[in-house]
Amino acid sequence: ELPFVATVSLVAQLLCEKGAALVMADGQKILPDLFTVMLAASGEMKSFSVSKILKAFELGGWKPNSIRDAGSTAGLIAELSDNEGRPAFWWLEEFGQFWTMTKTEVHQGTPRVLLMAYDHATLSKRLKTGVVEVKAPCLSLLGTTVIGNIHQQLTKEDWASGLCQRIAFVFCPPDQSRNCYERKYAILDGLDLEKIAAAFRAAL
Repeated sequence: ELPFVATVSLVAQLLCEKGAALVMADGQKILPDLFTVMLAASGEMKSFSVSKILKAFELGGWKPNSIRDAGSTAGLIAELSDNEGRPAFWWLEEFGQFWTMTKTEVHQGTPRVLLMAYDHATLSKRLKTGVVEVKAPCLSLLGTTVIGNIHQQLTKEDWASGLCQRIAFVFCPPDQSRNCYERKYAILDGLDLEKIAAAFRAAL
């Protein structure tokens, strides 16, 4: 599940960068941006899987327009401002720890910023340098976290929040053929990234 979900998330980002959208009868455009968090046990090689899939896309000639770790609500808005008009991708390697940080003063407004970015609503915030406004932000988020810790990091109120209801939390059960301690990588072991990259280039 880990490589598959990572691939789906990155393909959605690629489609956003290519300008793909579903146009409804009333003219509304629905973009294929995704907020996804993969839940798996410790040692299931979550980051390893995502980095492998990212490498395959890179070999194929495409890298997602990634934003840096924001560090604060103001930093996230600045990153979105720098990428205004361009779909951005944020890989959160430890979503649970990030969510815990949203309870601190510097990240207190981050959930609302993400909620508004999901809805492509105009963001506006007063920073030290002046008022920053971001129109129609487009952000895809791919997070990974240890499933055993998630219920300590997210409260019942968090789960009922508008943002969490917009995130696809995907449980990735243990794969008996994958064990990082024994260096058994299941489908990732011996993965021919060049072959995947060649097929990707042909499909572009």
